[in-house]
Amino acid sequence: MDLEKKLKELEESCLKMASKETDAIKEDIKQELEDQMKVELDEYTNRKEWNFNKTIEKLEKDFMKEVFYFQTQCKKEILKAKEDMDKDLKKIVIKKLEDYTKSDDYKTYLFNSIDNVLKKSNGSSNISIGITSKDYTKYKAEIKKSKKVNLNEINDCYIGGCILKSDEIYINNTLLNNLEEKMMQENE
Repeated sequence: MDLEKKLKELEESCLKMASKETDAIKEDIKQELEDQMKVELDEYTNRKEWNFNKTIEKLEKDFMKEVFYFQTQCKKEILKAKEDMDKDLKKIVIKKLEDYTKSDDYKTYLFNSIDNVLKKSNGSSNISIGITSKDYTKYKAEIKKSKKVNLNEINDCYIGGCILKSDEIYINNTLLNNLEEKMMQENE
């Protein structure tokens, strides 16, 4: 029986060794599967994260394009509204200035305007003063008598005031020019 006992012990020993080797192989396979799954999961996560980031970048870029477009449209609309308001205001002011040129105070203004541009001419030669056709008809004789300058007609679109021209200098002191300069200053 000794042989049977030894065979039994050998069998048990082989079974224990086989069981240990099987457990070790199972553990290696389990570890390898876990490592492989971790690598695949990391790759999958990285791909998804990259896709997510690209989607976010695209959405941000599209959003910024829309914001830029909206801001540009708003600015255009504001500028258009401002231009329309400026045109309307200019029409109103021109009408008021035209009414002013019909008043008694305007004659004083015109004569003072002529005096001011003559002072600025500093003795320039070949001086001529241009006034609107309406003013020319109304004040020609009086201006020529008191100012002793060459007097010319300019278009009534200048509303009133005068333009001094000489060989050295040009001064536009018309009501229209003054209005346009004021409006440009306001728009700066």
